[in-house]
Amino acid sequence: MPPIPVGQWGKSPPQKSKQSADVKHVAVITGIVTDTHGDPLPGASVWEKKNPRAATATDVYGMFSLPAKGRSSVKLEISYIGMK
Repeated sequence: MPPIPVGQWGKSPPQKSKQSADVKHVAVITGIVTDTHGDPLPGASVWEKKNPRAATATDVYGMFSLPAKGRSSVKLEISYIGMK
């Protein structure tokens, strides 16, 4: 009889749960932060005005994504420190 294969780190593969999981749908706000010339601003801080804990930073292309938990309307604030 051949050995039973095990997963990485020597553990058995996860078993499927017989219980159903509660799935919550979360909308995601995405966007691009640019300067007045349309150039992307990498590293800009983006957060919800009413919930500063919901925050992120833009990537090298000025793009960001932020979850908007259960709200249909969200005001964002953006901060960027740069040089002239």
